[in-house]
Amino acid sequence: MMRALKSIALLAMLAMLTVGQAAADGIFGDNFTFHRSAERAAGWTGPMCDNPTVMARVRSRFASTQSAYWESGLTMGALDAPREIAYRDWAPTITAIRSCRADTDLSDGRRVGVVYWVRSEQGFAGHGYGVEYCVLGDDPPFAFAPGCRELLPR
Repeated sequence: MMRALKSIALLAMLAMLTVGQAAADGIFGDNFTFHRSAERAAGWTGPMCDNPTVMARVRSRFASTQSAYWESGLTMGALDAPREIAYRDWAPTITAIRSCRADTDLSDGRRVGVVYWVRSEQGFAGHGYGVEYCVLGDDPPFAFAPGCRELLPR
């Protein structure tokens, strides 16, 4: 049994090396990448910071996180004055990132800042865009600690 598992593992590693070498040799095309084409004709045209769908996604994810993990029922009001604070267009090895900031009122009466990014190729199976957020002063699991720094542009 153990010998069969070792053989399967060896064959899998050999197959990965073969595919990697084939890609390096250009069998799949000159500009082959696993995420998107390395040559992009123009800059990323993804949604802006004030896009209603993006802002709704931030609010929805905040509410569901507060409900599911913290059982607080805390919700976020409308995002006021959303603005882009940085933009990094894509290159062959990176995804495009639009860094944003807005202010909002939480249901407990606090006025807080929210930083969020809209990022290319972060949707389901790498298609579309993804959104991630952090509420300044309210990051209980310290997911983007310290102080939401991991979502801020560098």
